[in-house]
Amino acid sequence: MGSFNLFCFFIIIFHVFVATPIFSHSSSSISTKFLDLAKSPEVFDWMVGIRRKIHEYPELSYEEFKTSEVIRAELDKMGISYKHPVAETGVIGYIGTRKPPFVALRADIDGLPIQEMVEWEHKSKVPGKMHACGHDAHTAMVLGAAKILKQHEDQIKGTVVLVFQPAEEGGGGAKRVLEAGVLDKVSAIFGLHVAPVRELPVGHVASKAGPLLAGTAMFDATIHGKGGHAAMPHFAIDPVLAASSAVVNLQQLVSREADPLDPQVLTVANFHADGAYNVIPDSVTFGGTIRALLPESIARLKERIHQEMVEWEHKSKVDGKMHACGHDAHTAMVLGAAKILKHHEDQIKGTVVLVFQPAEEGGAGAKRILEAGVLDKVSAIFGLHVAPAHDLPVGHVASKAGPLLAGSGMFDATIHGKGGHAAMPHFAIDPVLAASSAVVNLQQLVSREADPLDPQVVTVTNFHGDGAFNVIPDSVTIGGTFRAFSPESITRLKDRIHQVITGQAAVHRCTAEVDFHEDKKPLYPATINDDKLHEHFLEVAKNVVGNKNVHEMQPVTVSEDFSFYQEALPGYFFMLGMKSHSGEPLATLHSPHFTVNEDALPYGAALHASLATTYLLNHDGANKVGGKYHDEL
Repeated sequence: MGSFNLFCFFIIIFHVFVATPIFSHSSSSISTKFLDLAKSPEVFDWMVGIRRKIHEYPELSYEEFKTSEVIRAELDKMGISYKHPVAETGVIGYIGTRKPPFVALRADIDGLPIQEMVEWEHKSKVPGKMHACGHDAHTAMVLGAAKILKQHEDQIKGTVVLVFQPAEEGGGGAKRVLEAGVLDKVSAIFGLHVAPVRELPVGHVASKAGPLLAGTAMFDATIHGKGGHAAMPHFAIDPVLAASSAVVNLQQLVSREADPLDPQVLTVANFHADGAYNVIPDSVTFGGTIRALLPESIARLKERIHQEMVEWEHKSKVDGKMHACGHDAHTAMVLGAAKILKHHEDQIKGTVVLVFQPAEEGGAGAKRILEAGVLDKVSAIFGLHVAPAHDLPVGHVASKAGPLLAGSGMFDATIHGKGGHAAMPHFAIDPVLAASSAVVNLQQLVSREADPLDPQVVTVTNFHGDGAFNVIPDSVTIGGTFRAFSPESITRLKDRIHQVITGQAAVHRCTAEVDFHEDKKPLYPATINDDKLHEHFLEVAKNVVGNKNVHEMQPVTVSEDFSFYQEALPGYFFMLGMKSHSGEPLATLHSPHFTVNEDALPYGAALHASLATTYLLNHDGANKVGGKYHDEL
């Protein structure tokens, strides 16, 4: 049920009939006769057929074109006049004298953006849409009433107005119908709603005088942060955490600020954060609904809730994809080194192996390269990364011996609740709130449980809850990454992430599964530079870029699958500066604003070539690997 603006909701028979045989009896007798007529096979089977036809082809607000056709076709068959279109797709029918008094019967006709899970012959044939609120039944019942009334039209003193209204589910269709003026002369209107959650048996009804259903409003919010690499949250501004905190804190508007005797509901029903597992997004969107019985409470909730991409000639031509980590530059620099080395191939004392590796971004391509055996006889490996976030000018390099980059893992979690109407959260189990609580509490694994001298990061980068503004979804998915420098810390984070997510789910009456995808994306070890290769790097780098342009750097919590090579053979990894001499700031890695300063390419190519050839010159004869000598690759 969406937004209802009626303060009185009755199932009643209105006395507008002349004294004729069917209407000459008592009110109870008239009602009994109408019920007998409605239960007759002629009417009942017909209503069931209409309801099922409408159910198979649900349409959303203001898109109810086929539904309107079905209604009008049945009205035509019964000889009932009508107006169409009213409020885009609505139909207004008339039975009786077309003179006062006028009384209206209303049916809502729109469906919801929900995938039907009930398996039966007349299941919705439109993917992602269904009549999940009974509007197909409401329409069939008003048509059924019309069929009965039409058979006794000459006995009606006045006019019954049939209101087949579009867009009840959040579209304010009733308001549009009123604005069309088709109800200006109507003195009363009646409506009903099927009531599965109230466990009313068939043949029972319920209502009350005075306030019956809440007033409502919907909201959408966009939280803008600053995108960046998930391993370096201090260079980004995390909108996922901000939005999750907002979802949790919004509940306090009801639990801590509202009068307990003034019923109110605030539900966040959808949440979208589209970062990759290692990319903090620039922004997050979420939305939902607020409900209250008093206008001032709606106004208070509303007030309290309220309290760019890179453009250049060679911008990515593939929608949704870009080189946001400099791998295009890395490839160009190794090819540049290859061009230099090929010109001097006769002077090379050994073999330089060029590794153009796929799937560094989470796919552990380095591990696959090693498993292919193509590096079995290699005695050392070098790699670099452009470094916009380190403020290194072009022509400068930085690295260190020992731990340089963090190890990492990724995770996805599904939190299962129980979907339902956003205005009745007590009949649902809210996975959006459970997931938001998990996002907030995961940060305590670093802030309260980790040794401050043991750098660690946990970042949630994506969050998907796909409820409509007034539909609590059945489940929510979240995902992200965790980073640390020691295997023990990586293992602890993995275990605790599982415990926190499943625990927070349980606290909110939900269940959860957590997947670390180790079968497809194994945990990355830390990148640890070989001490001897560090000395070699310092000597070569000082000769290429100058002594003052070689810098010692602190470890950073980004990860590199170059670390898999270092587990198998001596390896060395360093950062190459890109900051222009003008001092213009550069976007961080994995930002949609990331660009490469191409002035850095010659330095990378020369360093690659120099590191490899000098290494070979400094080796005596054959390459030594693991205590064995190899004289050919």
